[in-house]
Amino acid sequence: MPKRLKTYMDEARIYIEKFKILERLSAYTLTIDGKDAVGWANCFTEDGIFGQGDKAIRGRDNLRAYAEVHGSTLGSRHLTTSPSYQIDNNGIRAIGRSTTVVTVATPNGYKIAMTGLYEDELKKIDNDWLISRRWATVEGLPKDPGYSMLAADPQMAEMMQPLLDVWQRLSESPDSGSAAP
Repeated sequence: MPKRLKTYMDEARIYIEKFKILERLSAYTLTIDGKDAVGWANCFTEDGIFGQGDKAIRGRDNLRAYAEVHGSTLGSRHLTTSPSYQIDNNGIRAIGRSTTVVTVATPNGYKIAMTGLYEDELKKIDNDWLISRRWATVEGLPKDPGYSMLAADPQMAEMMQPLLDVWQRLSESPDSGSAAP
Protein backbone atom coordinates (compact mmCIF):
# COMPACT_ATOMS: atom_id res chain seq x y z
CA MET A 1 0.00 0.00 0.00
CA PRO A 2 1.38 3.44 -0.88
CA LYS A 3 2.53 5.45 2.14
CA ARG A 4 0.10 8.31 1.38
CA LEU A 5 -2.89 5.96 1.32
CA LYS A 6 -1.72 4.26 4.52
CA THR A 7 -1.40 7.64 6.28
CA TYR A 8 -4.91 8.62 5.13
CA MET A 9 -6.33 5.33 6.39
CA ASP A 10 -4.53 5.73 9.73
CA GLU A 11 -5.92 9.25 10.12
CA ALA A 12 -9.42 8.09 9.14
CA ARG A 13 -9.25 5.31 11.74
CA ILE A 14 -8.26 7.83 14.44
CA TYR A 15 -11.28 9.99 13.61
CA ILE A 16 -13.58 6.96 13.65
CA GLU A 17 -12.30 6.09 17.14
CA LYS A 18 -12.68 9.70 18.30
CA PHE A 19 -16.27 9.67 17.04
CA LYS A 20 -16.87 6.49 19.08
CA ILE A 21 -15.52 8.31 22.13
CA LEU A 22 -17.89 11.22 21.49
CA GLU A 23 -20.75 8.73 21.25
CA ARG A 24 -19.76 7.37 24.69
CA LEU A 25 -19.69 10.89 26.12
CA SER A 26 -23.15 11.52 24.65
CA ALA A 27 -24.43 8.31 26.22
CA TYR A 28 -23.02 9.50 29.56
CA THR A 29 -25.04 12.74 29.53
CA LEU A 30 -28.20 11.27 27.99
CA THR A 31 -28.39 8.39 30.48
CA ILE A 32 -27.77 10.47 33.62
CA ASP A 33 -30.27 13.11 32.47
CA GLY A 34 -32.69 10.37 31.39
CA LYS A 35 -32.61 8.82 34.87
CA ASP A 36 -31.09 5.60 33.48
CA ALA A 37 -28.78 4.65 36.35
CA VAL A 38 -27.79 1.30 34.86
CA GLY A 39 -27.05 2.84 31.45
CA TRP A 40 -24.98 5.59 33.07
CA ALA A 41 -22.97 3.15 35.20
CA ASN A 42 -22.37 1.03 32.09
CA CYS A 43 -20.58 3.99 30.48
CA PHE A 44 -17.74 3.13 32.88
CA THR A 45 -15.42 0.16 33.08
CA GLU A 46 -16.28 -2.38 35.81
CA ASP A 47 -13.83 -0.63 38.16
CA GLY A 48 -14.49 2.86 36.77
CA ILE A 49 -13.97 5.96 38.86
CA PHE A 50 -15.98 9.18 38.98
CA GLY A 51 -14.21 11.75 41.13
CA GLN A 52 -14.37 15.34 42.25
CA GLY A 53 -12.20 17.19 44.72
CA ASP A 54 -10.47 14.72 46.99
CA LYS A 55 -12.98 11.87 46.69
CA ALA A 56 -14.18 9.39 44.09
CA ILE A 57 -16.86 6.78 43.62
CA ARG A 58 -15.50 3.46 42.34
CA GLY A 59 -17.09 0.55 40.53
CA ARG A 60 -20.30 0.15 38.59
CA ASP A 61 -22.42 -0.86 41.58
CA ASN A 62 -21.54 2.31 43.50
CA LEU A 63 -21.84 4.43 40.35
CA ARG A 64 -25.32 3.00 39.70
CA ALA A 65 -26.35 3.72 43.32
CA TYR A 66 -25.13 7.31 42.95
CA ALA A 67 -27.01 7.72 39.65
CA GLU A 68 -30.21 6.35 41.23
CA VAL A 69 -30.17 9.13 43.84
CA HIS A 70 -29.26 11.65 41.13
CA GLY A 71 -32.25 10.56 39.06
CA SER A 72 -34.71 10.49 41.95
CA THR A 73 -33.82 13.96 43.26
CA LEU A 74 -32.78 16.07 40.27
CA GLY A 75 -34.16 16.93 36.87
CA SER A 76 -30.88 17.79 35.22
CA ARG A 77 -29.35 18.57 31.87
CA HIS A 78 -25.61 18.14 31.40
CA LEU A 79 -24.25 20.35 28.63
CA THR A 80 -20.79 19.11 27.72
CA THR A 81 -18.78 21.04 25.15
CA SER A 82 -15.30 21.47 23.71
CA PRO A 83 -14.33 17.79 23.87
CA SER A 84 -10.69 17.17 23.02
CA TYR A 85 -9.38 13.58 23.20
CA GLN A 86 -6.15 11.90 22.16
CA ILE A 87 -5.80 8.19 21.54
CA ASP A 88 -2.51 6.55 22.46
CA ASN A 89 -0.39 4.71 19.91
CA ASN A 90 -1.69 1.26 20.82
CA GLY A 91 -5.28 2.41 20.20
CA ILE A 92 -6.76 1.13 23.46
CA ARG A 93 -6.44 4.14 25.77
CA ALA A 94 -7.55 7.74 25.36
CA ILE A 95 -7.25 10.81 27.53
CA GLY A 96 -9.05 14.08 27.16
CA ARG A 97 -11.13 16.81 28.65
CA SER A 98 -14.28 18.79 28.10
CA THR A 99 -16.17 21.69 29.62
CA THR A 100 -19.46 21.01 31.37
CA VAL A 101 -22.43 23.02 32.58
CA VAL A 102 -25.08 21.25 34.64
CA THR A 103 -28.55 22.74 34.92
CA VAL A 104 -31.20 21.58 37.38
CA ALA A 105 -34.97 22.00 37.18
CA THR A 106 -36.42 24.12 39.99
CA PRO A 107 -39.92 25.50 40.59
CA ASN A 108 -38.59 28.77 39.12
CA GLY A 109 -37.17 27.17 35.96
CA TYR A 110 -33.76 25.74 35.22
CA LYS A 111 -30.80 26.99 37.24
CA ILE A 112 -27.12 26.38 36.73
CA ALA A 113 -25.95 23.92 39.38
CA MET A 114 -22.31 23.96 38.33
CA THR A 115 -19.80 24.69 35.65
CA GLY A 116 -16.52 22.93 35.38
CA LEU A 117 -14.15 20.64 33.59
CA TYR A 118 -14.14 16.89 33.05
CA GLU A 119 -10.77 15.18 32.71
CA ASP A 120 -11.11 11.66 31.40
CA GLU A 121 -9.34 8.43 30.72
CA LEU A 122 -11.09 5.89 28.54
CA LYS A 123 -10.21 2.31 27.68
CA LYS A 124 -11.20 0.36 24.61
CA ILE A 125 -12.68 -2.95 25.69
CA ASP A 126 -14.19 -5.33 23.12
CA ASN A 127 -14.18 -2.54 20.51
CA ASP A 128 -16.14 -0.24 22.85
CA TRP A 129 -14.78 2.87 24.57
CA LEU A 130 -15.58 2.98 28.30
CA ILE A 131 -14.70 5.60 30.90
CA SER A 132 -12.12 4.25 33.32
CA ARG A 133 -11.68 7.55 35.14
CA ARG A 134 -13.64 10.81 35.01
CA TRP A 135 -12.57 13.63 37.27
CA ALA A 136 -14.78 16.70 37.60
CA THR A 137 -13.32 20.04 38.60
CA VAL A 138 -16.12 22.32 39.79
CA GLU A 139 -15.48 26.01 39.24
CA GLY A 140 -15.52 28.08 42.41
CA LEU A 141 -15.45 31.81 42.93
CA PRO A 142 -12.40 33.58 41.48
CA LYS A 143 -11.40 34.88 44.92
CA ASP A 144 -12.37 31.65 46.71
CA PRO A 145 -11.87 28.62 44.40
CA GLY A 146 -12.80 26.22 47.22
CA TYR A 147 -16.25 27.77 47.69
CA SER A 148 -18.93 25.12 47.04
CA MET A 149 -21.12 26.34 44.22
CA LEU A 150 -23.24 23.18 44.44
CA ALA A 151 -24.98 24.40 47.59
CA ALA A 152 -24.57 28.18 47.21
CA ASP A 153 -28.15 28.94 46.14
CA PRO A 154 -30.52 28.24 49.09
CA GLN A 155 -33.20 26.81 46.76
CA MET A 156 -30.63 24.58 45.05
CA ALA A 157 -29.00 23.53 48.34
CA GLU A 158 -32.10 21.65 49.46
CA MET A 159 -32.35 19.90 46.10
CA MET A 160 -28.65 19.05 45.97
CA GLN A 161 -28.35 17.74 49.54
CA PRO A 162 -29.45 14.12 48.81
CA LEU A 163 -26.86 13.93 46.03
CA LEU A 164 -24.15 15.39 48.27
CA ASP A 165 -25.13 12.91 51.00
CA VAL A 166 -24.85 9.87 48.70
CA TRP A 167 -21.53 11.23 47.41
CA GLN A 168 -20.20 11.28 50.97
CA ARG A 169 -21.54 7.78 51.63
CA LEU A 170 -20.20 6.13 48.46
CA SER A 171 -16.98 8.02 47.79
CA GLU A 172 -13.49 7.21 49.01
CA SER A 173 -10.66 9.52 49.92
CA PRO A 174 -7.31 9.24 48.14
CA ASP A 175 -5.90 7.55 51.27
CA SER A 176 -8.01 4.46 50.52
CA GLY A 177 -6.53 3.87 47.09
CA SER A 178 -5.78 5.73 43.90
CA ALA A 179 -8.90 7.90 43.80
CA ALA A 180 -7.16 11.21 43.16
CA PRO A 181 -5.61 11.94 39.79
